[in-house]
Amino acid sequence: MSQFWQGQNVAIVGLSPDSSKPSYEVGEYLKNAGYTLYPVYPRGEKILGFSVCHSLQELPCVADVLVIFRKSEAVESVVREALALRCARRIWVQLGISSAPARAACEQAGVPYIENHCIAREHERIERQTNVHGGRA
Repeated sequence: MSQFWQGQNVAIVGLSPDSSKPSYEVGEYLKNAGYTLYPVYPRGEKILGFSVCHSLQELPCVADVLVIFRKSEAVESVVREALALRCARRIWVQLGISSAPARAACEQAGVPYIENHCIAREHERIERQTNVHGGRA
């Protein structure tokens, strides 16, 4: 899991502009942790101060991590598009969301994949462990 913290660019599919939504809270956490965000959302111009990409095709760079906040049944198509575009080095599917076909597609493509975990909680946990042991995440 430590490889998921390499790099600085995080694209978040489904990052909502609504501050009451979990995706917004996670995006805000990652922003405050120093990551550059690329919100992928169908509407709007800015979320959390970052320019919105209306599709994965609009990403200006390869994301070090692509975080997915979509319903489980939508994950496979998002992952297949990301793999076809080669727009993400690693894929993270948020807590409560999973897709066996998406996992299999990532395994076949050699792209690291995590599902059903909260990226913010895991980052926070690793940061705590690192601070206790004096290392770096």
